[in-house]
Amino acid sequence: MDTNNVKELLSRSALYGFFSCCFLSSWKGELENIEKHSAEVPDAWSNRVKELCILTKDISDEKCTSLFGGIGGCHDCESSYRSLPAGGMLADISGFYNAFGYPEEDIDNKPPDHICKELGYLSFMFAKEAHALYKEDTEAAETCSQARTKFIKEHLLEWSTSFVENVSENAPDSFFSKAAALMNEAVEAECSKKSQRTS
Repeated sequence: MDTNNVKELLSRSALYGFFSCCFLSSWKGELENIEKHSAEVPDAWSNRVKELCILTKDISDEKCTSLFGGIGGCHDCESSYRSLPAGGMLADISGFYNAFGYPEEDIDNKPPDHICKELGYLSFMFAKEAHALYKEDTEAAETCSQARTKFIKEHLLEWSTSFVENVSENAPDSFFSKAAALMNEAVEAECSKKSQRTS
């Protein structure tokens, strides 16, 4: 078993677990999860994540609701940013979730294409790959890696930059805009990392 690789995958799971908590319209209960995930992210992201955590002291449910959710000014679902038919897109996303047993119901009352669910799926897939490697099931680990990369390229990467721009426009220089920018940087880095491995 490659212990270092397992630890790296788990730390990347924590990074996306952190991001998945950042954009909910209800903030109650998320601070504890944010702090838990932030302590386990990869070293390369640790300082910037800690800087973000300092900004959480000024966040309230009212601020979240005014930005995200049905009455907020910031769209937080993939279908709001892409011109593809929503039904097919949601079915495709749900297909990814169902194929690997992602418990998407953990994020209450959010559609499959909500930013928090998509980021939560990445966190879940990194953890699932780590578990497969721990069990020395390299085939299952590679399947998880390929599905995760496909999901990033076909879904999250297609709208994350537009999401960042929307958040920055509605909440400039806020925790949310900085978290969105860092999230997008991490997502783009995943694609770059995969390209480097396959070239």
